[in-house]
Amino acid sequence: MYDDAHTLTRAEIDQLLHAAQWAPSAGNSQPWVFFVCERGTANHERLVAHLSRGNAGWVPRASVVFLTAAHVSTGADEDAPAYSDYALYDVGRAAAHPHAAGAGNGAALAPVRRVRPRGPRGRPRAAGDARAAHRHRGRRSR
Repeated sequence: MYDDAHTLTRAEIDQLLHAAQWAPSAGNSQPWVFFVCERGTANHERLVAHLSRGNAGWVPRASVVFLTAAHVSTGADEDAPAYSDYALYDVGRAAAHPHAAGAGNGAALAPVRRVRPRGPRGRPRAAGDARAAHRHRGRRSR
């Protein structure tokens, strides 16, 4: 059951991120990044300002929101990133792993389907909106 009074500890957040770290990816490229937006931080407030109407009711009360992004192939150019064509699929798998780990520990996790690409009331995003206090990239030890 969702409890907006509950706050995840740093250890619980790290455990969820660690689960994502073990997600399989094409060629072990791990093309994802997780932005961690904890309630009460500037990053959380920035995220809340960009929520779609359907998520605006519950996400602002969430203890933490993980915003995922994928590095994608940009083409055959010489300086294009060396990520696979499966990057979007891989980031979805990485995002699913914390759900499984959280459910096993009694945490209630729910996906956020959409974040508006522009700022509140259609204004362009302010510089730095993509910054996060805590970013976690894949790369597990071998």
